[in-house]
Amino acid sequence: MKDPFLVHGPLRGPCSICGTPAQLTVDHVPPKGIAKGTAMEMRDLMDRLSTDKVQGKFQLSQDGVKFRSLCPRCNNERLGAECDPELLKLCNHASTVMRSPLALPPSFTVEVRPMRVLRSIVGHTLATQSGRGPLGPMEEAMVEFFLDTRLPPPRQMECFYWPYPFSDQVILRDVSLGRLGGHPPLFFKLLKFYPLSFMLTWERDVPTWNFRMQDLARYRRLSNDDSAALIIDLQAVPPQRWPEAPLDDCMLMMAGKPMIAEPRAERGAR
Repeated sequence: MKDPFLVHGPLRGPCSICGTPAQLTVDHVPPKGIAKGTAMEMRDLMDRLSTDKVQGKFQLSQDGVKFRSLCPRCNNERLGAECDPELLKLCNHASTVMRSPLALPPSFTVEVRPMRVLRSIVGHTLATQSGRGPLGPMEEAMVEFFLDTRLPPPRQMECFYWPYPFSDQVILRDVSLGRLGGHPPLFFKLLKFYPLSFMLTWERDVPTWNFRMQDLARYRRLSNDDSAALIIDLQAVPPQRWPEAPLDDCMLMMAGKPMIAEPRAERGAR
């Protein structure tokens, strides 16, 4: 069976986060409790964006998008026990508000521990390819931040988040966004799933890439155990296919296998 998105991986090997040789475990992206265990059709993002219809080759993943890539300690303890509960709390509260039949407010807040939410996003991003360790200064700094809970986020890193009221998931890991006119590119990693999107950026040039979305890293002075009221801004929401389908004055450069995953289409509905 072909594995273009490096989902399955070996049964034993180095952990994609800490590098420890171990019996590898399966990491769900997003973690269980946020997404239902639905069969997902995973496609190359470029193939999917080239047509308006869901068609063509895909890799089926039962029970959601997942990667065999992490050692038990990183998956079950560092993510599952320590960080994911805060991400679940944030996403489940956001989902409850966004699904409400009542008129939605311009924004609302959720009391969580922001550094644990950020470590959850960092950890799941690093898990999104089996058999791959950290590459480059951004991922090396992400690993250091994830493993040492005493550290603040790297000063070069930000984590923008915004509501994502769609059923598909997008995973981009090795990406840069360029703008015509000689502007510095934006280097980022992206996880999009209902109900929120998260974009990790590195050394963002603020005049070129000035975003309205909220930034998790603004809470960098908090410890791993400190709580804060995170703002969910329902008005600062970019188009569904931003940034993976950029505006006319921008161009996207990607390496590896950018993925879009959609709930498996019903028979006869293709």
